[in-house]
Amino acid sequence: RVRSGSMFMLEQRAVRHHFEGLIRAVTLDIAGVLVLPNHALILPDASPDENWDAVFFSMSIQQDSQYDDVDWKAVGAEVGAEEERVKDYVQQLQARHTSPSIWRAAPGAVDFVSWLRSMEIPIAAISNTLQPTALEVLERAGFIGPQGLSADRVFDSSIVGIAKPDPRLFHVAFDSLGVPASEVAHIGDSLKDDVEGAALAGAVGVHMRPFRRCTIADHIDIFEFSDFNLRREQLR
Repeated sequence: RVRSGSMFMLEQRAVRHHFEGLIRAVTLDIAGVLVLPNHALILPDASPDENWDAVFFSMSIQQDSQYDDVDWKAVGAEVGAEEERVKDYVQQLQARHTSPSIWRAAPGAVDFVSWLRSMEIPIAAISNTLQPTALEVLERAGFIGPQGLSADRVFDSSIVGIAKPDPRLFHVAFDSLGVPASEVAHIGDSLKDDVEGAALAGAVGVHMRPFRRCTIADHIDIFEFSDFNLRREQLR
């Protein structure tokens, strides 16, 4: 859900309280953190009662080598759709994921990025992207601009020539922010590419897992952006 109004502002102040003396910069993965598919463009008859975000995160789990294969029947139950309908959605998404137009801002992401900017916390996006480019996706989703991400702080593996979890890609981003790795938190939806990659680079890896599927206990998990109010001892 997207938080707004005075409630979001109260939570923002709480997050800032925990940042002080702790994290001086934040980097974010793109797909699964900043953006999610626009399900109506993937499946024209998608119902508001069907939770298709569960499918996207289940696909991420399947691609992550630290998880077992996804139980698509269980995912269908979470979505509120038959297993065959879920598999049809997956096929359609895989066929269309290279189009920038199918991606939308994830719930709470625009507000979170805007708040980081308002608090003068340096931010960058780090993505393993082949096509479309990360910048195209972020521009279409409304993240590039004075209150969002700077275009020169978007680090796309297809352009830099290095992919996560290689720590060198993280260091390119950290160097651009002028902040030591030990004072950066990276938020991503992949244990291998994001959490382990950030740790190898010397930063704090934070695992975004909205559907609470992660059973590995040696890292930090958050379920939505408002959970990102972590103290140093909780991040280690």
